[in-house]
Formats: sequence, C-alpha cells, structure tokens
Amino acid sequence: MRTILVVGATRGLANSLLQTYAANPKNRVLTTARTSKPPANTNNVTYIPSIDLESPQAGIDLANYLTTRSIPHIDIIIITAGYFATETFKELSFSAQERMYRTCAIGPTILISALANMDNDILNSTSKIIFISSESGSITL
Repeated sequence: MRTILVVGATRGLANSLLQTYAANPKNRVLTTARTSKPPANTNNVTYIPSIDLESPQAGIDLANYLTTRSIPHIDIIIITAGYFATETFKELSFSAQERMYRTCAIGPTILISALANMDNDILNSTSKIIFISSESGSITL
C-alpha cells in the first residue's frame, strides 16, 4: 500500500490529483488544508486540518500529526498549495508579494525539511517529492 500526501488539495488540480489517488483502494491518501473543516468527497482520504504553509509551524504540526497517527512512511508528497497575488505592476503590495513567497516557495521547503529531519524514516531515498505551483511559485529563491 502506497501512502500519498497531497498538500493543499481543497480545489483545482490538487483536488483532482487527490481524487485520482483516492479512487485506488490500494492507496492510503492524506491531504492537508488551511481550514479545520474537511472538504466534501473525502472517501478514502485522511484529512489533516490546519496546515498552513504561510506558518513557520506547518512542518512541525504536520510531523506531529503523522507521528501521533503512527504513519511510518510517505511514498509520494505532492505540494500544490499556492497563492497568487492579483495586482498591477503600478500598484504592487509588499505584503501580497511576501505572502506569495511564503506560501509558494518558502513554506514548501520548510515543510519538507521538517519531515526529512524527523527521527523516523517517514521520508527516505524511495520517497518522491513533487512541487506543483502557480507562476509565482516558479520563482526560485
């Protein structure tokens, strides 16, 4: 049985990926979202609430959740959470730009680092980590 974690799968492409993986009963599918209320259609999906990539605590919170639920290994992590500020070049918002970087570039890196540095083997050389993001997430640090 493969364990698959989709970060930020409340809508769009991520939700489609989530539903595709969840359709196979041989997969153990986990998903996160910022809210504490699970989205609809969570058949064969374990919903992990209140994981917000804007928070420096997100990786630690996720690691704690996985540990307390005795989830020993993740085979595939797909991080799709994102934020795209819609603004004009004439009226850029520093806070919107900062939020975009935190959500799309910094947060995913910190989250994976927290999981990779856990004392167990949750991530190992066979784990696959996939980053999918909007245009804003494609800007490297």
